[in-house]
Amino acid sequence: MLEFINRIKLTPFLFLAPAIWMTTGMLWDGDGDMRLVPIVLIVAAISIALFRFEVIKDNFKNSFWIKLLLINSLFGVMAYEFYGFDSRELRATLIIFFLLIATPKIFYTKNTMQWLLFVASVSCCTYSYYYQIHVSLARGYWPINAIPFATICGLIGTSCLGLIFSNFKEKRVALLIISTVLVWASLLLSQSRGPLIAMIVVTSVLLLYISYKKNKFLSLCVLLGLIVATLGVSNLPVIKGRIHNTVQEFYLIQNGDYSSSLGFRLQMFRVGSELWKKKPILGYGKEVKSEFNRLEEEGIITSQMNWLISMTFHNGYLDKFVLYGVLGGGIFLVFIFYPISISRKYSIENGTILLWAPAFFISICNLSDAPFINAQVTIYYMYTIGIVIMMLSNEKERE
Repeated sequence: MLEFINRIKLTPFLFLAPAIWMTTGMLWDGDGDMRLVPIVLIVAAISIALFRFEVIKDNFKNSFWIKLLLINSLFGVMAYEFYGFDSRELRATLIIFFLLIATPKIFYTKNTMQWLLFVASVSCCTYSYYYQIHVSLARGYWPINAIPFATICGLIGTSCLGLIFSNFKEKRVALLIISTVLVWASLLLSQSRGPLIAMIVVTSVLLLYISYKKNKFLSLCVLLGLIVATLGVSNLPVIKGRIHNTVQEFYLIQNGDYSSSLGFRLQMFRVGSELWKKKPILGYGKEVKSEFNRLEEEGIITSQMNWLISMTFHNGYLDKFVLYGVLGGGIFLVFIFYPISISRKYSIENGTILLWAPAFFISICNLSDAPFINAQVTIYYMYTIGIVIMMLSNEKERE
């Protein structure tokens, strides 16, 4: 197969076209996930035309991640038909399923990944600068809302860190450091607290873990450095205002006023917990809206809360378990914890960070948001983990 691919000069570009779109146009286009559909279908058709079904059979047989995508797709289709499932997440899952199963795994390399991450980081930094500074557009009106955009930045950033600490022949350390700096700049400009905190936690844990393995004194120095860096970042004007607002929100909650962003989130958590206790197995699906209306009629929540909570509970775990019960919530948890689990098979040099860091990051983001309701975030996470699993598996086979 490799010799056949080498004879067709355009093949690498054709199979990497979806990734090129993800790292460029999709980051600027609110409907970029929809534009990805025809690109992926073309790639799948080319794969079948060139290799029959050999690639598809091989990828499905050797990737549990692809099987998990199929399971989630089947559950999503059935739930969508019978009681409701988020169409954006279902579309994103199907896109990545077809893309991963149809693409020859030889195209997934760390060298290719570092260049795609660089392009993505440049796109992110340009995007955040343009909308935050150049045109000063309110964060909620960006083509991709600032919170899911920041989540994508974090996924790119954790992947950059994973490659920085991995060993591979074509590694460009300077390129990866520049990519990481650009991603951090994008995160700061987005002013999104949840993804920023998640990125700080993941980066801190990573640096402390690596330094501790090398030298205990070094880990102490790293800890002090992280504290100084965090204090420095917190004094930046773009961040200082957000910190001040957060402190004020805490004061309001202490005084019994839950009308702030944090106050609304606490109310959502309480409402979601109570609803899940009533229908824990299958959840509510689209019927949850009638429950919100009932709670408003009974005076338990306000009309504004009804409007906000109808979009999302602002907690990914609550979203999944309340809407889709134990079954949907269980599949969701596997998506998060499976990469962390299998990362133990690899060393830092081989790329273990590429698996657990993005998964750990997204697990933290789900505490304050529901990232998977945004198709672009779902695509980035599922694709990133999928290609890393295949890439590390390829490397292990070659050892």
